[in-house]
Amino acid sequence: MSKVPAVILTLSTLDVRLRAIAETENRIASEQAALDADVLAARTRHEQVLNPLADEVKRLRLQLTVDALRSRDQLLTGKAKTVRVTYGELRYQQQPAKVDVPTGAACQAAIIDRLKERDLFVYVRSREEIDRQALNAAVQVTDDMAFLAELAACGLRIVGGQEDVLIKPNHEIVRDEVDGKATV
Repeated sequence: MSKVPAVILTLSTLDVRLRAIAETENRIASEQAALDADVLAARTRHEQVLNPLADEVKRLRLQLTVDALRSRDQLLTGKAKTVRVTYGELRYQQQPAKVDVPTGAACQAAIIDRLKERDLFVYVRSREEIDRQALNAAVQVTDDMAFLAELAACGLRIVGGQEDVLIKPNHEIVRDEVDGKATV
């Protein structure tokens, strides 16, 4: 094995090498800045097209959801919760209800007081906070509308629990149609 001779740097050699490194790093920075500018310009150019398309998809999905909920009985047969057609499917899904308790201390204290007045300590945690899961389960089966009205007056809301629609377009068929390979 031959030994590599040790290189002794002189000040001028050191200066030349440091300059080469600096020049190369400057070129990298310059190229990176140019790349960043190109990416920003391309992103801006494409977002001008993409943003309106995204807004249109939101509008179309919202309208389809509204119409699908109105037309549920006409679209579904038997126990089916899904409707499949050539260009995709609609799936009706029940979203779980949840208790939405206001974050303000005064509102929470008022709800806790109403629960305690009815000896419903099971729905109040030991550090005096509302047990949302237990209260939600009880609220779903209670017939005491006056009590629910009292809780609502304190700011308690029952959120969700309604049916939702999952929209799932069949992108492949549409893509094939646009490309001229449609087999519908």
